[in-house]
Amino acid sequence: MGNTKIEKCIGLRLETINDLARFASTLMTIGHGVYIAHFYRDGKHLYGIFTLYRDYFKYYGVPLFYYIELKEKLDGNYIL
Repeated sequence: MGNTKIEKCIGLRLETINDLARFASTLMTIGHGVYIAHFYRDGKHLYGIFTLYRDYFKYYGVPLFYYIELKEKLDGNYIL
């Protein structure tokens, strides 16, 4: 590996759970597996999707995390 620098994932905050659900359904229609992750950090619940922006400039792909922040945990097991 030598001096290879590993870039960090870029976070993209969305406004609502509807935005996240719409993005998830769009990814599903083009054949991507979609997994919504849930984290609890700094008193907030984060829900998001990891994806990859492929073949960007000198990279093989840029990792992206589209997410929303909520004060309360979502009820239930499913969004869609």
